[in-house]
Amino acid sequence: MFKVGIDATPVRGKLTGIGVYTLNLINALSQLQEIENFTLDIYFHPSVKNWLKRNLSSPELLCQYPHVSCLPIPVSLADRLAKYSPFILPYFEKKLEQPDIIQGTDHYIFPYQKAKKIMTIHDLTFIKFPEYSTNIVKGYLERIKRCLSWTDAIITFSENTKQVHDADIEKNEKVGDVENEVGEDIKDENKVKMNIWDPVDYNK
Repeated sequence: MFKVGIDATPVRGKLTGIGVYTLNLINALSQLQEIENFTLDIYFHPSVKNWLKRNLSSPELLCQYPHVSCLPIPVSLADRLAKYSPFILPYFEKKLEQPDIIQGTDHYIFPYQKAKKIMTIHDLTFIKFPEYSTNIVKGYLERIKRCLSWTDAIITFSENTKQVHDADIEKNEKVGDVENEVGEDIKDENKVKMNIWDPVDYNK
């Protein structure tokens, strides 16, 4: 059966807007499993704090779902390994349940080699207004650029985010519009796009 993997890392502690989006996405997909004949696999990266404490338990809000696994490496560390020692990352792939497609829900997607990969970019206004951005958000740009090298599709929620992406990151055929239709400038219709706010601090 076709397996869909969702990164639930933003679902932790007091939910931000991205956390609410991710939880709603999981709820919706969970209800669609039998209708659309697929299996939903949920995975999450631990925070740096929990990782150092070796606490890899599932967040409370995810305990109601049957297929939840921990990808035992914090996002920030996985991103650095991708930059300096990418050969180490395949070691963690075995923790995933061999999904056919995975969606990263917060400006990051793990480079799982055996699945199609979708990255969600909620907001890129920090590029235009860096003076109003936190250090956490400012670090998103390089991470997003790195992820583009292995991402098959990008989801954002607004045409404005797509325009900022094309102008300040790179013109990318992987970005499309999910709201109404794929933009005319998207050459590959098989590669699509879906925006929020409140960044998740993955170091907590």
